[in-house]
Amino acid sequence: MALMRRTLLAALLGTIPLMSQAANYSAERVTEDGIEVLVLRDTRAKTEVRIAPKVGNNAYSMKVNGQEIFFFPHKSVGEWAARPGMVGNPFLAPWANRIDGEAYWVGGKKYLLNPGLGSYRKDGNGLPIHGLIVYANDWAVTSLKAADGAGAEATSRLVHHREAERAAQFPFAHTIEMTYRLK
Repeated sequence: MALMRRTLLAALLGTIPLMSQAANYSAERVTEDGIEVLVLRDTRAKTEVRIAPKVGNNAYSMKVNGQEIFFFPHKSVGEWAARPGMVGNPFLAPWANRIDGEAYWVGGKKYLLNPGLGSYRKDGNGLPIHGLIVYANDWAVTSLKAADGAGAEATSRLVHHREAERAAQFPFAHTIEMTYRLK
C-alpha cells in the first residue's frame, strides 16, 4: 500500500512540469468596449497579441513585457473602433498603398472604382489607398485555440463577394482566410 502511494505521488509530481508547460499559451475571446477581441498569450515570453475581427481582423496590439510594440495611440479599442485609423498590423487588400487614379487594370481590362459608394479611403492627394477591407466588419472567426508546442492561434475568414459594395469595386469572387499564430 505504501509503495502504491509513493508511486502515485511520484506520477502526480511528474506531471507538474507538463501542466505548467501546457499553460504557457492561451487563446481567448473577450469583449472590450462592446468590441469582440481575440487575445493570444505566451506567458513564458510575456507576449500578448490582441485582434479585432470586426475591425478589419486587425492585430491592433502586441505587448512584450507589458510594452506596446505596435502603433496604437488610442485609450481603448472602443475609441479606435469608433473612428478607425491605421494602427497595429492592418491587412491591406485587394491593394496596398495607393492606386493611380480611381481605376486599376487586371488581365488587360480597366476596372473603375465608384467613389460614390464610399467603400475605400483616399489619401491627401485624393488617391485610393489601402484597399477595400482594411476595416471590414464581416470577418468570421473559424478557430481559436492554444496547445503546448503549437502555440496560440486565431483563424478568421472573409468572403469578399458577399458584401455588395465591396464586390462592385472589385468584382472577383474570392475568400480570404487569415491565421495569426503566436509561438
